[in-house]
Amino acid sequence: MWVLLSVALVPLLGGGFWGAGVPGGVVGFSLSSFIATCGYGLMLSRLMHPAPEALGPDATTPAGMTRRTFLGRAAFWIVAIGAVGFGVRALVSGAGRVAGSPVSTRDAGALPSEVTPTERFYKVSKNFVDPKVDGKGWRLQVTGMVDRAMSLTLDELRALPAVEHYQALECVSNPVGGDLIGNAAWKGVPLRDLLQSAGLKPNVARMTFRSADGYTESLPLEDAMRPEILIAYEMNGEPLRNDHGFPAHVLIPDRYGMKSPKWLEEIGTTSDKNYRGYWEERGWDDRAEVKTTSQALVPADGTVVPVEASVIGGIAFSGAKGITQVEVSANGGKSWQKATLKPALSPYTWVLWTVEWEPTAPGRYKLTVRAEDGKGVPQISTPHDPAPSGATGYHVIDVKVTEPKG
Repeated sequence: MWVLLSVALVPLLGGGFWGAGVPGGVVGFSLSSFIATCGYGLMLSRLMHPAPEALGPDATTPAGMTRRTFLGRAAFWIVAIGAVGFGVRALVSGAGRVAGSPVSTRDAGALPSEVTPTERFYKVSKNFVDPKVDGKGWRLQVTGMVDRAMSLTLDELRALPAVEHYQALECVSNPVGGDLIGNAAWKGVPLRDLLQSAGLKPNVARMTFRSADGYTESLPLEDAMRPEILIAYEMNGEPLRNDHGFPAHVLIPDRYGMKSPKWLEEIGTTSDKNYRGYWEERGWDDRAEVKTTSQALVPADGTVVPVEASVIGGIAFSGAKGITQVEVSANGGKSWQKATLKPALSPYTWVLWTVEWEPTAPGRYKLTVRAEDGKGVPQISTPHDPAPSGATGYHVIDVKVTEPKG
């Protein structure tokens, strides 16, 4: 079972041979799946072939169970079920990124480019196997409580007046300092234009979205009518790649990526103000508004640097709110040094920042970065895990400063 799983089923589902494309790689996947399949085999074997002491003299009648036998079996079932649970948990936790590329989205110790190359833009999916939509047969449906239902081919969508802008996209599960964030040039049709063409009836409370993989999302009507929300069909000057949602991808500048469905097939309506999509039904925040975040990427965490002046740099992002200030501290927040910000490509992108730092003496330093959004609101300092509404806390890197050579 383990071999068949590793060389047949998982590759068929897009996880690569021996789980090479699953988070944790070959070693992590092989270990967890081996434990899971062995646990399953042991349980199945015990069910099919009871131990001799469990049978009476005629080998068919159950004998009385002693305390030692009971405790032994209880321990066995606890270990076996735990092993299977561990393996299944490892597989399920990895399922959300099996479709993603194993290639790193950034180079360690270097500032990212202002525009993330498409092949290095992060990819997250709930699927083991992502859908592959036939662009020739695809149609975007605008249905529900509308005056004029619409069914657009890809050519018809592309023929409508389009908007192009730069926008960063971040996954709601991105940890502080994580790489599930990228910036790209997008082209598409404003969602508002489609809704105005369809004509919405008075009792519409939320717009709903359905994708080819069954993914669902929604937005309150007042949010959906904002002009910057796009139904995008191009990324970095080229048609969307399949792993980025071909033929159409919803883009919302100030929301995490969970609110921007890929492989879009239907835009609908609902009068239910409490309608919830795929991830909201699983406990994630419905609004999912991007929280201000900043990252120190240069030098790389754990780097050794000379005592002379060094450049510290990174990114800061706050959805559509912009960034007005980034500061760095090398002494645990006792003092802060302002960074120089490079102008953002648009109101919806990250900003690159740098600062000249002169260590006072050799030793280990923890460099902390913080930012303020476009309204001067400080980044949240209290650490919090990504679930259910995005990670918070300051990014901290550790560097060692050495005496200059010679």
